Amino acid sequence: MASRAGRLQRLFVSFALLVGFSFLLNTGSSAEAESVLCGIGKNVDSNIANVEVSHEKRDYNGQSSDWQVNNYQYLLVTMKGTVDNRDSSIREGDFFTIKLDDRLRPNGIFDEESVSALIPTLTTTVDGSDVVVAVPDYNPTTKTIRYVFTDYIESVDSLDFMVKLADYPDLKRATGNGTYTFNSTYAGTPYSYTYDVLWEKPLPAPSEVTAKEVRQTAMVTNVLISEDGTQNKYTHRAYARFYNVADTDGIAISYTGTSPYTAQTRLKVYGLRDEAADSFGADASSLEDVTTKFSVTVQASGIKLESTVAEAGYTRFMVELVNDFDPNAAINSYLGFSINGGQAAGTTVNIAKESLMAAAYAIGNRDEVPCREVRNLEITKVDADDASKKLAGATFEVYRAENGAAKGDPIQTVTTDQSGMAVVESLDLKGQYVLVETAAPEGYLLDKTPVKVVVKDLDKGVPTVQLSVQNKRIERTDFTASKVWVGGSDERPAIQLQLFCDGQKLGDPVTLKDGATSYTWKDLDKTDQLGAAYQYTVDEVEVPAGYRKSVEGSVITNTFVEEEPPGKIEEPPGGNTENPSVVRTVPPASAVKQLPATGDSAVYLLCAAVIAASLIGIALAQARRNRD
Repeated sequence: MASRAGRLQRLFVSFALLVGFSFLLNTGSSAEAESVLCGIGKNVDSNIANVEVSHEKRDYNGQSSDWQVNNYQYLLVTMKGTVDNRDSSIREGDFFTIKLDDRLRPNGIFDEESVSALIPTLTTTVDGSDVVVAVPDYNPTTKTIRYVFTDYIESVDSLDFMVKLADYPDLKRATGNGTYTFNSTYAGTPYSYTYDVLWEKPLPAPSEVTAKEVRQTAMVTNVLISEDGTQNKYTHRAYARFYNVADTDGIAISYTGTSPYTAQTRLKVYGLRDEAADSFGADASSLEDVTTKFSVTVQASGIKLESTVAEAGYTRFMVELVNDFDPNAAINSYLGFSINGGQAAGTTVNIAKESLMAAAYAIGNRDEVPCREVRNLEITKVDADDASKKLAGATFEVYRAENGAAKGDPIQTVTTDQSGMAVVESLDLKGQYVLVETAAPEGYLLDKTPVKVVVKDLDKGVPTVQLSVQNKRIERTDFTASKVWVGGSDERPAIQLQLFCDGQKLGDPVTLKDGATSYTWKDLDKTDQLGAAYQYTVDEVEVPAGYRKSVEGSVITNTFVEEEPPGKIEEPPGGNTENPSVVRTVPPASAVKQLPATGDSAVYLLCAAVIAASLIGIALAQARRNRD
């Protein structure tokens, strides 16, 4: 790793000195091996403390007040911060982010698909050797750099770092000259700067030029180097304006350079109307392609396109050349413009061999983004007495483990399917977890014992590790209800019995008919899923007419209640004068208390006896007093 870093740094220095165009090289090492599964870690922007961001404009051709978009001007942005890992929460694969303004691109003209290799890796020095701390992973669509930590971060409590990035305007989004404020975010900390962006120095207005002449500006806008080295292309754009030309004047556009013009070379000429900006940064899709209005002559050193002002239909043009190049040689690319074979203007764009070699080496040897190696955990729920019987409906909450116990909130919840399986995704290969069963399969006891999972112990070098978990079936029981009849007819009415479990109806009522006197509910759960015994009871849905009900345990007794014939109240003499047909019923004689009739002789005898007894008592009391 150290030799690779040194070589890249030396190439970078040559690049900066010879061309004046700079990018920051990746100096980390490649990952040791490709893992079975890589999991995306968590965003730890909140763990980055003491964030400081600053910038300065770099210009190798002298300082200028404007930010000129060319091969040698860029903004060097420096970010400093401290990784706070005192709680050991940051793991390999976790990352912090740098979100660039959508109108910026890192590392200038290099194609964004390969620019990750050119963004600097974060390193530190341990015992005199460079150690990779975090590797950049750039997304050109979102303009976001994720700095993904290696496992080194797990060995430190805190770490100070500094990263330097080269910002350039994005030709596709910051189009045209003007004042721009760019807003980016560094580990959650916003930072902005404002510049007058100048894609090229404005060409003179037509009123400022009196002679027949042509003026132009140009630059290389993109360099693509594929990782396997099979595709290496650069894009050279130029803008030209012809002044004081007549319709009959001939105009020519030519290319010459170190890279030959071949069948794979693409050269397009676009016409710009008056409302279009004077810029090679114009959006080609909004312009008219007038390439076919030029005659083409392929020469040994390049190509020449010729037309007249009238035939071309324009006096302002944007030319785009896309050509192959050899990364082991310099690029010298010239786009020229002339009038009637005489007055001419053009610019040669150079990119030094050392810079291309450095970029090709970095892209071809790019760092692997650190991987938090993970495994998927496949849980199979089986019957404790028959492992071939798979059980659906078991729900588990998955927790991270600390000292063998569940920590914090569950990170996932899974339920076994009809095949008895549930999959917990992306568990750290180095991690320890606890499974807590929260719902058991129907008919089975809930296993309340937490299941400890050490992923490494289950690993067999494949993406999925497996774990079998048992459930004991709830013991079964029967419940019999009996019916007892007391009195009444031998022909018994049909009745319905309702079973209750812990006071709640269980199932539909059953019917006893044709003299049946019992019913047995079979294969009932003896306990709930936590092992608490169920209490089964029974009741009669509706008591038959003429019977009263009593329940003792599982026995229901119906006792016949005899009805006594009703009595009649004799009408007074003369009968019921109001309605002689009405017969008034009275309760049975046994239910009416009989009072003695007025004038009954028994009353007089009873009174005489009481009086006599009282007189005798008084006489006896008087005799005692006399003796005393």
